[in-house]
Amino acid sequence: MVSEDRVQPTAERFSHDEIEYRDVIVYDQDGRARTSWVPRASDTLLRMAKSGQIQEVMLKAGLVFRHDFARAHLVSLRAFDIERAIQSFGTLARGCRPVAENSRLAAIEGSRNRVWRALYALGGIGSLGGSCVWHVIGLEESLRDWSTRQNWNGVRVSPQGAPYVLIVALETLVQVYRIREGE
Repeated sequence: MVSEDRVQPTAERFSHDEIEYRDVIVYDQDGRARTSWVPRASDTLLRMAKSGQIQEVMLKAGLVFRHDFARAHLVSLRAFDIERAIQSFGTLARGCRPVAENSRLAAIEGSRNRVWRALYALGGIGSLGGSCVWHVIGLEESLRDWSTRQNWNGVRVSPQGAPYVLIVALETLVQVYRIREGE
C-alpha cells in the first residue's frame, strides 16, 4: 500500500514497466534537504536477478559495466562548469593540472577504456549485444523500449527475445571483467 505522502504515478505510467519507490533527497525553495519517496522504473538487472533469470556473477558484471559507464561520463551530455575553469585558471594557464584533477581524469579515462573494451568484446556498439548493454545497462532504458526501437540487420528484436540478448551479453561481460562465482 502506498502512503499518501508519496508522489503517485499517472495512470499512463502504470501501464509500462514495474514501479518501485526509492528514497531520494530533494531540496525545497530555501535550500533545505529532505527525503522523499518517488516512483521509478524497476531496475532491469535487479529484477532479472530476483526472478532467477540471471546468476549473481552476471548481475555483478552488469553493475560493474554500469558503474564504469557512469564514471566515464557517457550517461548524458552536460554543460561545462564555468566555476571549475575559473578556480583552476591559474594552474591550467601554466600548462599543468593539479594532482587531484589528474587522478580524476585518469579514473574517467580508465572507465572509458573498460567500457570500450567490453563493447569490443560484445562485437561493438553497433552489434546486438553491444547496443543492448549500452542502452539497457548503461543508459538504464527498459528492455521493452530498447527492443521496440532496435532493428538489427533488418530484423526486429521481439520484446520476448530481448532478455535473451541481455543474458548472452552479460555472460560475455562476466568473461571480460573476469568475475568468478563467490567473489
